[in-house]
Amino acid sequence: MKKIVIFVVIGFVICCGIFSVIYTQFLRNSLHDVVYKGRIKMLEDILPPDKLKKLTPIELRILRNTIYAKHGYNFTSTDLLAHFSQFDWYINESDDVDSKLSEIDKLNITIIQYYEKNFPTVTKRRKISLENLFRNKLPVISTIKTVEPFFEVEMVIGNQYFNKTFKKYIMNDNTSPFSIIQSMITDSNIKQDEINNIFVGFNSENSDDDYIQELGSRNI
Repeated sequence: MKKIVIFVVIGFVICCGIFSVIYTQFLRNSLHDVVYKGRIKMLEDILPPDKLKKLTPIELRILRNTIYAKHGYNFTSTDLLAHFSQFDWYINESDDVDSKLSEIDKLNITIIQYYEKNFPTVTKRRKISLENLFRNKLPVISTIKTVEPFFEVEMVIGNQYFNKTFKKYIMNDNTSPFSIIQSMITDSNIKQDEINNIFVGFNSENSDDDYIQELGSRNI
């Protein structure tokens, strides 16, 4: 009986190990599965930059258009039409699907376009200073250094009465982040001169030394 139990345990451990290897391999090749097998489930989340930069320009083009295809876009490019027609989920029913795109869809399209435009160069470092925006009221992070194509800024703006929290994605390109951050202040309905509590958090999965990451709050 003990031998049977031991064999069962050993078999279970081996099966778990095999499953772990298969699952890891799936994660590694998941974007290729989207491109070549039409598995569009992964497009529901923000696409990981570390996997995007491994794709070729042709694969990036297909991946970007897969976002439009899942909403039924009617492609005029014969190669794209032929590619997506092999998948059961594709129905070419509209010449304009922009209204159907989610915020994640739009962000993923922008990120993919970034890699298409910059292939095969590595993302350039960018230094962003927020000191001028807040004048003498420095936020928790006054300087951001990033090498990723986009980063998420979380800002809590408050006065003596209430606080409001905002999250925005800012692309690591020539776009100025100040207008986006300024819009957060406008949306908070708190005048810039009345701000007495500022929290700015910079979120990134990359722990590279090129990043300055700090979270906290400061009373002004």
